[in-house]
Amino acid sequence: MHTGRRDQLHLSKLDEFAAWAEAQGYRREHPKGVYEVLRLRQEGYPPLIYWTHHTGDHATTDAHSDPLVQRWFSAKRAHKTARLFT
Repeated sequence: MHTGRRDQLHLSKLDEFAAWAEAQGYRREHPKGVYEVLRLRQEGYPPLIYWTHHTGDHATTDAHSDPLVQRWFSAKRAHKTARLFT
C-alpha cells in the first residue's frame, strides 16, 4: 500500500475530521489492528484508513485518503474566511 502523507492530520483533530466526513456520506468503522486510528467507508468504495506508528502527533494516510483530508482543510478554511466577513 502506498503511503500518503504523515504530517497533515493531527491526532487531536481525528474526531472533528470524522464528524465532517460522516456529514459527507462516509460511515465510521471500528479500526482494525493496533496501528489504525480511524477507518471511514463510503458505500461501494474501499475503506479510507488512517493510522499511527505511535510516534509523533499526526496520523498517516494512505494515498487514496489524501483528497478527503484536503477537502476537509478547504472546508475549514472557507468556514473560517466566511466568519471573518460576517
